[in-house]
Amino acid sequence: MATSQEGVQAEPTPLPNHLSFLELPGEIRNIIYDYTLNTHQPYQVPRRTGVPQNTGYKVYALNQQIFNESYSLMKYNATAYIPLLSGMAIDKIFTDICDEKWAQIPPVAVTLLQALRNWRNVHIHLHVPDLDLHTNRYLLQRLDSVMKILSAGKNSDPRKWGGKKKTVLLHLDHYFADNWKSEFSFLPSVVLFTIVRQMGKMDQVNWTIAYYIHAGTDNSPLSARWGVDRVNEFSELRRMRRDYNNINIRPEIYGEGEWKHLQFPPDFLDVVTNEISEASEQWPSYGVELHGEEGALRRAAARNAVN
Repeated sequence: MATSQEGVQAEPTPLPNHLSFLELPGEIRNIIYDYTLNTHQPYQVPRRTGVPQNTGYKVYALNQQIFNESYSLMKYNATAYIPLLSGMAIDKIFTDICDEKWAQIPPVAVTLLQALRNWRNVHIHLHVPDLDLHTNRYLLQRLDSVMKILSAGKNSDPRKWGGKKKTVLLHLDHYFADNWKSEFSFLPSVVLFTIVRQMGKMDQVNWTIAYYIHAGTDNSPLSARWGVDRVNEFSELRRMRRDYNNINIRPEIYGEGEWKHLQFPPDFLDVVTNEISEASEQWPSYGVELHGEEGALRRAAARNAVN
């Protein structure tokens, strides 16, 4: 038995072939909990003066209090990031929960549900790694499933956050970019319109719809046709949300092409930005490379151009 008063020093890296505590079988973890908390002891609640409290239980209660306080702060102030990819089986989460198949629910699904139900600020991002419509055509179906979670019960009730409304950023990435329009079929357009209508009816939520616009890699002035396409895209989204006051639109332009000489309507210029979502650093995004050092330089240059 070690007698040093300095304690065991933490290893700088995890030991190879060693399991973490949560990787132990549930039966083993239950034995550890039972031993530590001494659950067979007849606890006296409330505890009488002079009766010592179980040490393990005191540690448990302290950790629970710290968790409750810190998690409440995170749910109110932090932003939960939810990436949506075509392969996500979000609908299956509901089936597994109803069937109580807890072991089949992956941790990322639990995180997704917690964020949608309990966090006040949420960023939902459609990730389009390429132009393969065979897979990306399912993105809006995944988004529709997410909308059902947000609208269910009290998941977006302002009373959960002291009367403050939930704020949700829906980022369409390049799914709404011009190079999609020629291949954007009737069905996805209808689904997107239906989703925007769902958003508008959830008047207890403040929404922002953002989407990327690629200005090309050549720093020469862009054509008037390019500007017309941008206005048409913006007008299409604005038409979808015209009956609702809780939805804002934010086009995000990136790239080297010069576009500020073009004539745009004031309502477009009021909301367009050169800011690029930092999510593109870690998740796939079609278009000019936005990752790593080059992506950081592009974002810095874009911010300077706006300022």
